[in-house]
Order: sequence, then C-alpha cells, then structure tokens
Amino acid sequence: MAPVMGDVSVQNGAAHEGNFEIRDGVLIKYNGFDENVVIPEGVAAIGESVCAGCESLKSLKIRQGLPLLASGLLPPAST
Repeated sequence: MAPVMGDVSVQNGAAHEGNFEIRDGVLIKYNGFDENVVIPEGVAAIGESVCAGCESLKSLKIRQGLPLLASGLLPPAST
C-alpha cells in the first residue's frame, strides 16, 4: 500500500492528490471525470497529454504564468 498523507498518496514516485498525479511539482495526469477542472496549487508546470482520455472535460482553469512543458495538454476536439 502507498503511503498516505491527508488527501495525498504517493505511488511510484508520483503524488496523487485527488484525481491529479503530480511528480516533482509537474502535473503528469488528471484521472477524473469532472467537466470543469482547476489545476491545484503547488503545481509548478504541466506535462504532456495531462488530460488525454478525459472525454467529459469541458474547461480547464490554469493560473496565469503556469508553464506548459509540452503540447498535447488536452485531447483533440471531436468533430
């Protein structure tokens, strides 16, 4: 079992805060099903394809100045 501290657990070097996987301050994956998502405080950057497979996602709130490390943050829009 992974160590758990409050609402944060750690597995394979990545912190899991709710539906977010965060490694060394970089958001690496969102695993939820919410339509509107706010990137949590403490995230220093956003990795590639963070929201890949998040078909229910309609909006993503990112605080100003938060760097994106790669393209592909969101899945391609369906036609």
